[in-house]
Amino acid sequence: MSNRIKCNAPQRAPFGVVGKGLTAILFLCAAASAHANIELDVSFTGPSSYTPGESGTYVLSIANTGTTDEDGLTVSTNFPAGATITNVSCVETGTGTNCDSTLSNGNLATGANDIVAGGGEIEYTLTVEFASNLNLSTLTVTADITSGDTTPPADPQVSSTIDREADLSVLKTSPGSDYTPGGIGSFEIVVANAGPSDASNVRLTDTAPAGMTIASWSCTGNGCAGANGTGNIDETLAIAAGDNATYALQVTYASSLQTDPIQNTADIDVPGLLND
Repeated sequence: MSNRIKCNAPQRAPFGVVGKGLTAILFLCAAASAHANIELDVSFTGPSSYTPGESGTYVLSIANTGTTDEDGLTVSTNFPAGATITNVSCVETGTGTNCDSTLSNGNLATGANDIVAGGGEIEYTLTVEFASNLNLSTLTVTADITSGDTTPPADPQVSSTIDREADLSVLKTSPGSDYTPGGIGSFEIVVANAGPSDASNVRLTDTAPAGMTIASWSCTGNGCAGANGTGNIDETLAIAAGDNATYALQVTYASSLQTDPIQNTADIDVPGLLND
């Protein structure tokens, strides 16, 4: 003979049936019923695009629409290298709700210390800094949530596409405003990146006009492609945010040169994927 009790809620023993076995069944039914009343509703939002060198805001909300407290919740994130959580704030709703804001290696990493009361909610607001050299075309992050919910929701994801921005400038100067046919002269070219993102594949060109020759040039700064050279300049630069490439040019003028004034221009060509 067997006695079967449906475990939707704690049951009373059937009349005339007693014993340790039934007591154990009733206890297990009560435990199963309690876990069935933990029901999580999870939301994870973030920016549709990210800019290397700037920050973004993500919001992770975990609500318990059940009637039983979730007292063993763990929450973690997996932001990739170059995307770092620098600040966490958390709002707790519901009596007994507790929020753990532990960070590890730039990611949220709570122990089993989060508590979401029945009918309560925790809402994390995460400030994330993106490195200026971050180069993921799509940045995807997942929130990993472990709980006593018997039918837990899927771990939520947020994906953001890259949107590089760099404030690039080029400035060419000369110590004098006059030149002498048959003489020499000097110029300086500075290509700078005010950020916030690193800039790569920036093409610098400087072609000397007829009658003027770039006898030699040298470059200093972390953005230089080559240290020195001769003749016209055609260099592809990679300039980090806040950095520059500075060129020193030595030029000669033909003795027969009569152009007045003589004009010489340095230009930069910015890649289409870099918003300048």
